[in-house]
Amino acid sequence: MDDYDAGHADHAIRLLSYDGQGYWLCGANSFDYLTELQRHARELTANPAKWMPWNYRQTLEPPGV
Repeated sequence: MDDYDAGHADHAIRLLSYDGQGYWLCGANSFDYLTELQRHARELTANPAKWMPWNYRQTLEPPGV
């Protein structure tokens, strides 16, 4: 693992440990949230506003659901 990967992993761990409470307040599971961010990294980069803890589930739903 190079420094770039280690830095991202460290940031994710800090998010889980420090801000995990915030995910629960908006109804998001922190593990699920971060997993979906990894799975949809390109979409996240293109439109980060659609991937916030409070709206990422809506982004995952197909249109018309």
